[in-house]
Amino acid sequence: MESSRKSKLAIVGFASTTRKDAPLSDPEWDVWECNQLGMILPGNYTARFELHHLTEIAPENLDWLKKSTIPVYMIEKHADIPMSVRFPIETIEAEFPRGYWCSSIAYMLAFGMIQGYETIGVWGVDMAMDSEYQYQRPNAEYFMGIAEGRGIELIVPEASLLLKSPWRYGYEQPPVGAYDTILGALTKQRQVTLKDLADHRATARFCEGADHALKWAISQVESAQREVYGCTVGNPVATPDRKDAKE
Repeated sequence: MESSRKSKLAIVGFASTTRKDAPLSDPEWDVWECNQLGMILPGNYTARFELHHLTEIAPENLDWLKKSTIPVYMIEKHADIPMSVRFPIETIEAEFPRGYWCSSIAYMLAFGMIQGYETIGVWGVDMAMDSEYQYQRPNAEYFMGIAEGRGIELIVPEASLLLKSPWRYGYEQPPVGAYDTILGALTKQRQVTLKDLADHRATARFCEGADHALKWAISQVESAQREVYGCTVGNPVATPDRKDAKE
């Protein structure tokens, strides 16, 4: 992979809001997909990352990986997955010895830095889930900060929830409707996810998980909103689970 490596790397996850905005067919970019994204989103991927034990991977996904024509980075190499490559965890941990590893995206970011990419972009990654929101998202943002600290150009789409804050702490007061932008983005993402759920029943488990995550994230933002203002502010787009939605 190093001999034909580009200078730009796109890391692409499942989040519906921005995954289709990634440079999936741009010849100037190497494109790494997380898990089995290529099953539902075509693109000129140059590597796949499936950093889970085989028992955690659905049988149909394993069958798909066996047919891969590009490298599949896995915890271990598997003879029945011809393109599987053992992920160089020892090299990664030697370069980043803190031992802060909470997601596949963190491993991919770290590996991308070691590979020497000058630009790294992250699409399809919001991590707006109960488990992910608490510890996986800060972990990804931590490695994104390291990348910028090393002089790597970091690209994060505006619609992504990564590296965002509603206001500048200390210097600004929480503006009225500060949380509405986040709520609007989450609600929009959930609507896209629900459409994906209808369009891609074969990948229902991903969409259902994302829908559950977004409902939780919306409730957390609303809770923070109430804590700051004493009530919810603004009028985010109604969803079927909101109290202001029509019966």
